[in-house]
Amino acid sequence: MAFLNGVSCQLTLQRCSLKAREEPATLWFSNEVLLSRLFRHPNLLTSRLVFSSSCQLWVLTPLMSYGSADTLLRTYFPDGMSESLIAYLLVGVLKALEYLHRMGYVHRSEQIFHILLSGEGHVYLSGLHSAYSMMREGKRQRAVFDMPHHSPSLLPWLSPELLRQDLHGYGVKSDIYSLGIVACELVSGRVPFQDMPPTQVFQERPHLLETPLELSSPAKPPTTAPQLSKAPSPHSRGVSESFLKRQRPISRRSVQPF
Repeated sequence: MAFLNGVSCQLTLQRCSLKAREEPATLWFSNEVLLSRLFRHPNLLTSRLVFSSSCQLWVLTPLMSYGSADTLLRTYFPDGMSESLIAYLLVGVLKALEYLHRMGYVHRSEQIFHILLSGEGHVYLSGLHSAYSMMREGKRQRAVFDMPHHSPSLLPWLSPELLRQDLHGYGVKSDIYSLGIVACELVSGRVPFQDMPPTQVFQERPHLLETPLELSSPAKPPTTAPQLSKAPSPHSRGVSESFLKRQRPISRRSVQPF
């Protein structure tokens, strides 16, 4: 508990040594701190206060009492979350992405452990260390060509156009592809392409969207109504309802088109 600008709030304190400035982890952390000071959006996790002392960089951010979507998934929803909870999380992430894209940045690191929930059930998107600006000499570029750092750990979420690394480059739509992978993980509890070796990822996934779909004969209509989701346990149902009751119902105007 701390008092910031005369207001009582719960904060998280992070620190990083400035002695090893060229270390990848330090550069990663510094880039996220710098970008978090540029942005202000209710669904984007940004720092409240940044200061240095004794060769240490200290960063204060709001406390996320419920942790990340990854923690919730592994703890309460091992077989996947309910559709209503997934929709609630994705709407908050989409609002943050819409803001970033409007500011001329590509996030490039949408993963479920970058989706955070506060004690009030508010959704935040973090992971700004991989964000990349599409502005060059005051003009917005239609495509960029940079490969994210620490990309081996990001491979399952990266879009085919980003993995291709060709002259066409990639844009903000690559974030929407990554968010689709996140949605699949929230539904099933497993990461698509997670067991695929890195060499196979670079060989096959860049051409994933170029492969034509094979149309088969029309399937017979089901004789019973499809089951959209498994019946949640009483405990997981209570966790879902605790978030959904805190917010207003989702409307079609909640997210603006890209």
